[in-house]
Amino acid sequence: MRSFLYENTVSEEEGNYIQIKLKGQKINTQAIGAKLTVYACGQTLMNEQFPSRGFQSSIANYIHVGLGKCSQIDSLVINWPDGLSQLVLNPEINQLHKIDRKEDEILKEKKNVQVLENTTFKKIKPLGITHKEFNFNQFNRERLLFKMNTNQGPAIATADLNSDGQQDIFIGGAKNQTSTLLLSNNNSYDTIRVPFEKQVRSEVVDAIFFDSDNDGDIDLYIAHGGTAFPPRSAELKDLIYLNDGKGNLMISPKRLPFPTSIATGALAITDFDQDGLLDIFVGNRNSNNLYGKPGSGYLLKNKGANEYELLDLPDLENLGMITDAGWLDINEDGRSDLVVVGEWMPICIFINDGKGLKKSEEKLGLEHTNGMWNCLLLEDFNKDGKIDIFAGNIGQNSILSKQHKLFINDFDSNGQIEQILCEAIEDKDFPILDMDEIMGQLPSLKRKYLYYRDYSGAAMSDLFSKELLNNAMVLELDMVESALWWQTKNGFEKQSLPLEVQYSSVHTSFAKDYNQDGNLDIFLGGNHFLVKPQFGRQDASKGWLLTGQTTQDKSVTYPFAQSLYLDGQIRNFTLLDDKRTLIGINNQPILVVE
Repeated sequence: MRSFLYENTVSEEEGNYIQIKLKGQKINTQAIGAKLTVYACGQTLMNEQFPSRGFQSSIANYIHVGLGKCSQIDSLVINWPDGLSQLVLNPEINQLHKIDRKEDEILKEKKNVQVLENTTFKKIKPLGITHKEFNFNQFNRERLLFKMNTNQGPAIATADLNSDGQQDIFIGGAKNQTSTLLLSNNNSYDTIRVPFEKQVRSEVVDAIFFDSDNDGDIDLYIAHGGTAFPPRSAELKDLIYLNDGKGNLMISPKRLPFPTSIATGALAITDFDQDGLLDIFVGNRNSNNLYGKPGSGYLLKNKGANEYELLDLPDLENLGMITDAGWLDINEDGRSDLVVVGEWMPICIFINDGKGLKKSEEKLGLEHTNGMWNCLLLEDFNKDGKIDIFAGNIGQNSILSKQHKLFINDFDSNGQIEQILCEAIEDKDFPILDMDEIMGQLPSLKRKYLYYRDYSGAAMSDLFSKELLNNAMVLELDMVESALWWQTKNGFEKQSLPLEVQYSSVHTSFAKDYNQDGNLDIFLGGNHFLVKPQFGRQDASKGWLLTGQTTQDKSVTYPFAQSLYLDGQIRNFTLLDDKRTLIGINNQPILVVE
């Protein structure tokens, strides 16, 4: 078509503006990814430095913010791509400002410029141990998945093993990486790997210190899992390491009574039957290494002398892809009840009757909670004597919504299960997989759909027979947001959290009164990078701190989220002591923060 040239006839008399040209550091000279926030005339205006507008296309390489009739800017904040924030007070309007990130001395001289530091953590340093993820491509085995689950670590646990008053640290290794125990020795640590070398081919996904044999010292349960192993693999067996009282660990000679090897996804320990011995709940995440096939929960009763009995509990069978679990007393009968979450699962409650666990039939306010749950945090956040539930979900910034379903079946009858992600539109379910992708896995469809235009309007009922669809397992979603549930006399009431929390998936959390105002604050971390490019990886979080606020009616709320400025796939927050916290980021060094 013909080309057109448009002239901008807006004059400065009709509206004010400010333009910012940024110069970044190192290879990012154009400061791609920087964010500019302008505070002016009671408004907050935000723009980002992304000049690319398409294939080989770009706009002018500066940020333009229109101010309308506003004639004065109070301040603007530049969030540089490296995490540093810079404050500029009362900048002049209707002109271009050039700000160079490298000119540190010039910035210090200017009175209207100051640097904002991250005040959540005063000191950040590596522990000296790096988690090294095993590069396994799950898409080669299950081609229609939209994401992989091969990045679950690192697992971190702390306890005083040698009774010297200092916390010792266990860090689980990925496949082909030996786990590490840092045993305190005065003001330093001895690095111990020998007890774990035989399990170097396993992947540690969780670990808990507890007194397994009831002898007064702390033992270690190591949960193995991951997706890089065949079903019933020996590398998937969980192990208990017994403490000799001096911090020396050795594998218990008595094996855990699982019916077969499982890929563990959840681990929770309590004295279930109140006999003075700690019992273990273990949840299976990847049943037979097929995404979508439900795994079961297992309750191991501690019989003493480090011997366990697997209880026969039908209500724990085929729960789903279990990712986390915890114990709390819901009905206030003095016994610990179980909470279990997982991918494409609801928040499940199992009531402890003293003999076993039975799924709650009561309406507790947790109905219609099918989600992509990654983690649980059970705390009395409002200090009313009842334990509340925080659950980390995939967030509201991914391809998934409550309109999506996952159909699971052997659609071409070749003995291989396929998972087809669909979106419900009106009364039909449409696959959101690319035509080339689904045809590559199910080539029989090529004879029916030759052109993209034909496939674009095809619903599942058009692609497959009624019999195949009726025999398929269908997983659905009710919600994708991470949320907090208050426990009340009548069950649970949901509180939504700040929108920033929903920018990305949440995989770990812990609670601590960070600002010492009497309210528990919540630290959250997540992200998930192993997503197919067409769906967009979940990387929009740098970790969040939610500070608890007391309202006029003396209730607690979490209205604000403060960034923690952490990069990567955050998988673990573990308290080391009152001031220090360990942070585990997948495929990165373990951090110690104060």
